[in-house]
Amino acid sequence: MTDEWRATPIDAEVSAVDVPRSSVARIDEHLARTRAGPPPEPAPSPAVRATQGFVRRAVDYLAAETGIRQFVDLASRLPVGHGILDTARVHEPGARVVYVDPWRTAATPPLRGKAGRSDNAVPVLAVESMRPSCLVGRLKQCGLVDFGEPVAVLLVETSPLRRDGVGVHEVVSALHAEMAPGGHIAIAQPPAGPRHDVSPAPMFTPFTLLAPGLADAAWWPYPDEDVAAEGSGVLAGVGRKG
Repeated sequence: MTDEWRATPIDAEVSAVDVPRSSVARIDEHLARTRAGPPPEPAPSPAVRATQGFVRRAVDYLAAETGIRQFVDLASRLPVGHGILDTARVHEPGARVVYVDPWRTAATPPLRGKAGRSDNAVPVLAVESMRPSCLVGRLKQCGLVDFGEPVAVLLVETSPLRRDGVGVHEVVSALHAEMAPGGHIAIAQPPAGPRHDVSPAPMFTPFTLLAPGLADAAWWPYPDEDVAAEGSGVLAGVGRKG
């Protein structure tokens, strides 16, 4: 049993202070809670799972079919083990990824892939703003991205752009201007408009959309086995600079 007692005042003259009761927790109960570990994280939503699947398939295609060896992840917040670096290195062992952190939390250690291997560390690049001049400037100055060679940019999280009042097309155009021929961009986002009747396809301009064009993220370019037959409502595609 646990014991409870009233703490004895050290000085009788200040004993009027209401000292709270102290208690001693049972060690076995504490160990049981410790062994149980933290509560499990909630399951990702269908849209998040579809986006993760799209990222895996897009990176797999870009590494296997185009030979791209450098990827820039614009703040996707997706776990790196979900397919960016680990998937790319299946086809390109020397592939590398740079994670852009618009929330300026880059004081944290580099992200790591499967098993936390040191060779799978992903450098985290903090940016003050997602405005094109700032973003592209940081990417060019950091020494982690070679714009003289093809690079693939993954843009599946647009909330930092909205925070900074930046349109997706502004960032896409600025990246296109800096990329070498053979560069690619992968974009995923919910359709614009309350009725989902406005296509985000123009945001890929001046990139050329690859087949099958703009499609639901759950299906681009083919669905994962674990993806439901219903769409996710997130439209996605991959564009190429000719």
